[in-house]
Amino acid sequence: DSRPVMNRTGSTTGSKAQQQSIMKQQQQQEQETFFQKIFGTKVALFHPTTVVAPPTTTTRIVKAPIKVEPKVFFSNERTFLAWLHVSIILAGASVAISAFADANPWSQLYGVLLIPVAVAFIYYAMYQYARRADMIRRKDPGP
Repeated sequence: DSRPVMNRTGSTTGSKAQQQSIMKQQQQQEQETFFQKIFGTKVALFHPTTVVAPPTTTTRIVKAPIKVEPKVFFSNERTFLAWLHVSIILAGASVAISAFADANPWSQLYGVLLIPVAVAFIYYAMYQYARRADMIRRKDPGP
């Protein structure tokens, strides 16, 4: 087989022995697995750093426009509101614990310490919302 073996940058590999070695690795990876035998499909798995170019075509990258659907923005906002809901519950619990802490200093301390936690939840929610909204606007891939 005299097909050129290309690496990720698109340049061909150096020696014929190296090309044969890479093709041998690809043939070993093309062997049927257990699930392929059951379902009757044959999927060729290639080495992640090499690409075998077809004999008559050239390899090129085609960029297609990415459309961001409105549901992505709504999902981000819904997650933001959920975090705010949790922070309001924490703040409410903090006020309730502080109000009903009948001179017990530990209960009062616990109630007072929950307020910064609720505020931290609000800041975290705002930060994540802004970061994700920016990623959506730039059409960056998500985590």
